[in-house]
Amino acid sequence: MVSAQDEIPENALKSCLSTDKSTYFNCLDSLQQHYTSVAATMQVIYTKSRFLLRVGEPDSAARLATLGVKLAQGNSNREGELAFTSILALTNKKKGDFKNAMSDYMHIIRITEEMGQAVNAAIIRNNVAVIYIQLKDFQSADTILKSAYKTFKKHNDSDKIAITKGMMAFVQLKLGDTLTAIKTSRETLAFSKKINSKDGIAKVSGILAGIFEHQHLYDSSIYYYKQTIETAMEISSKYYITMAKIGLMSVYFKTQQYTKADQLANELKSTIDNSLASEKTKFYFTYSDILAHTGRYREAYEYLHVASDLNNEIAKTENKRIVNEIYTKYETEKKDKEITRNKLIMQQQSNLLYKRNLYLILLVLALPLLILAIIMIRMRNKYKIEQLNEQKRLQVLNAHIEGEEKERKRVARELHDSIANELAVIKMGLESIVVTDQYAKHKQESLSKMINNLHKEARRISHNLNPVQSIKNRFADAVKEYLENIPIGNGQIEVNVLDKSDLSITPEKLLLIFRTIQELVGNALRHSDAKNILVDMIISNEQVNISVNDDGRGIDKEILSNPETLSSIKENVALLDGLLDVDSNINEGTTVMISIPNKK
Repeated sequence: MVSAQDEIPENALKSCLSTDKSTYFNCLDSLQQHYTSVAATMQVIYTKSRFLLRVGEPDSAARLATLGVKLAQGNSNREGELAFTSILALTNKKKGDFKNAMSDYMHIIRITEEMGQAVNAAIIRNNVAVIYIQLKDFQSADTILKSAYKTFKKHNDSDKIAITKGMMAFVQLKLGDTLTAIKTSRETLAFSKKINSKDGIAKVSGILAGIFEHQHLYDSSIYYYKQTIETAMEISSKYYITMAKIGLMSVYFKTQQYTKADQLANELKSTIDNSLASEKTKFYFTYSDILAHTGRYREAYEYLHVASDLNNEIAKTENKRIVNEIYTKYETEKKDKEITRNKLIMQQQSNLLYKRNLYLILLVLALPLLILAIIMIRMRNKYKIEQLNEQKRLQVLNAHIEGEEKERKRVARELHDSIANELAVIKMGLESIVVTDQYAKHKQESLSKMINNLHKEARRISHNLNPVQSIKNRFADAVKEYLENIPIGNGQIEVNVLDKSDLSITPEKLLLIFRTIQELVGNALRHSDAKNILVDMIISNEQVNISVNDDGRGIDKEILSNPETLSSIKENVALLDGLLDVDSNINEGTTVMISIPNKK
């Protein structure tokens, strides 16, 4: 901890070690009488404060640590000041005094940076981010995590990079930036696998599983929850195993796999009491739903009651700092009166508890009918809301498609019925003229060939403007045929279609997907000077994944961040309930990835 002469030898400090506070402290005091230097005094104070913190006496630990800070500052001992401030930060955090804990951590960061310990300062920034997350200040957490990540990347600290990016993905999800959270999580997962960081793999797999569960992509969610459990078992992490099993149980319930959900719940029951309150709350709420759906109403009510109590306890914990401040002020000013009042409140609460228990007994007698009625009402209301939302969404989708397609059909009809037919008539008239001169005949054939090519091009454009029939009958082939027939000069358009499943998407939505692909390829040709374009489309049971990659000049980050950029593509993907991700760098091309649920 310190670097000064006449320190107490480490083995002498260890020889005093005891679980009894009085015996331990008497031994340390004897050592201090023998070693009278400032360094020895700081060693004893530090050792005592750590012991007090460990045995649950944070106030006593804080008093000694404050004394240690003053002693270290008076002797210009930066390492000692750092050590004692760390004790203060831990005690304040343990007491729920996040404001002072934050102040202590920021002081530690300043000291470590002054000492040239940039990586240690970044580690402390991660600790500060954890406090911001506990306070639900996700914007501040995001800012400080980015600063820590920058330091770890500069020093090439692989393990810390993986942990920090995992935390960043979690914060991005809480800030509502789902696409960025998915992208960050996937990058972090790939990086964690590359450096074989089991902790990083378990953490990020769990985050991805939670994101996909929130997005109702349950197959992907189940896959990542299972990956989290498998990796966590390798490193014997009970926390990750429990969190993943609770999430997996929730997904099984949502997908009506009640037997699997019930089996997982029975596995967790024996260990869930050792988990955090938030984990237990989610478990008991989900288990209550499972029991209700399997007809075990009495047990369902009991677990629902436990979950409600835990939820109330969490709310109390979150407000602990405010309650402690009020209590401290009140105790100082009116201690005796407060005690009397608290006794009265306790008596009132006892009476209320007696009445509540009486009501609970009466409620349990009518429990099965009550829970059944609640479930039926909730299911009916949920169904009605889903119906209304679906109707509104379909109205917007149909109006969008109808207006755009009506105009496309009109232009296609004009091309086909007017221009194409006129070209055919001109060709016939030209060919009917008898020409004997060899030069004129050659010109006639050349003009006839040009008109024929224009006629074909007009018919092709007309078909692309109104490809409804071919899309309905063979969507994948229609997309491939359209892209392979686009002229691109010296470059090429490569198309890969992997059709692993039937499409459940309505013809109207298929047409909107086709238009989106048209616009993406058109943008690459018109605006980026791309020479080569690669289009991948994978159709699975769960979703349709489309990737358009070009080698053009790319899109500037500032332009890409503008909400108006690619606005029509963003609107189409939103109407299709899909996810959009754009990755572009100047002179390195652009990659656009779209994921659309394979459902009506």
